[in-house]
Amino acid sequence: MKELSDFYTPEDIVRKKRNSELESTSRRLDVEIAAADQAQKNGDNRDHEKYIDDLIEGKDTAPPKTSVTQLYELRRQKLGIETALDVLARQDYLAQVEAKKRYCRDLKDKSDMMAKQLAESMVATNKIHLEYFKIKRNLINEGIGLHGGVFSVDVERFLGIPWDRAGALADYFRDSVKAGHIKSVPEALH
Repeated sequence: MKELSDFYTPEDIVRKKRNSELESTSRRLDVEIAAADQAQKNGDNRDHEKYIDDLIEGKDTAPPKTSVTQLYELRRQKLGIETALDVLARQDYLAQVEAKKRYCRDLKDKSDMMAKQLAESMVATNKIHLEYFKIKRNLINEGIGLHGGVFSVDVERFLGIPWDRAGALADYFRDSVKAGHIKSVPEALH
């Protein structure tokens, strides 16, 4: 049997890959934010010390960002990624709905064929069940009984009374007629 993923479009697959990449980036940013936050709390200014060393050595380097600025930029980047992930989640939800529809359309012919086969076999089963039930009821009503295991299987438990027009089996046959799987409800259920 096919999987739902078999019905994803190439765009869906690209979006899922991008979602995974963004989730990975988000986790990395969580670590960087925690480190920058801790550095800010500890008063760590290694970047500033390296900048001073570079100036002493004659290297032309840009001044480092303050830990406050760095933390702010990391949090902004994290917010942007979370927003992108939210957008992708909505798009993915809609894409899954469409993939599910394509999956069901792909199974429609098989579903119809099997439903028709089931309905036809249930008509045949109902015909046998009707005869079985009549004989069984006659034996009981005439006081003969069901000795020796004759007609002792209680098929009424799951098939119901074969002429019960309000029963589940009658409803099933009416639905099968509406769906075009059989031509008419069995005569006993009219």
